[in-house]
Amino acid sequence: MAKILLIEDYELARDTISRMIVADGHQLFTAANAADALQIWELEKPDVAICDVNLPRSEPAAVIRALRSRDPQLKIIAISGDLSAVNASTGVAQIGADRLLHKPFRRSELIEVLQQVGITGAP
Repeated sequence: MAKILLIEDYELARDTISRMIVADGHQLFTAANAADALQIWELEKPDVAICDVNLPRSEPAAVIRALRSRDPQLKIIAISGDLSAVNASTGVAQIGADRLLHKPFRRSELIEVLQQVGITGAP
């Protein structure tokens, strides 16, 4: 079981992704904005962050860069419904993420990407 921080401003997407994460046996923390995400990271020190690239009142991928600067070893999965936003910033590694998922995605896709960064679900 991993500690996962989900950062997603859109409530329906946050709820849907949350159900996927909990169904896989992980401990979940959620944030709808950058300030809450950084506060939760400070308190909980999650194993992985799943972060929407475009959050309101924030530059694209700013939260990802902030998390990476605080914890270079943190596994970060960027999620976006608009992949051109990531491509325009010269790719996933450039913004500090380990992997990228295009929304909407299936639970199986999320599990696969979590496994790629070394996170497995409950036995």
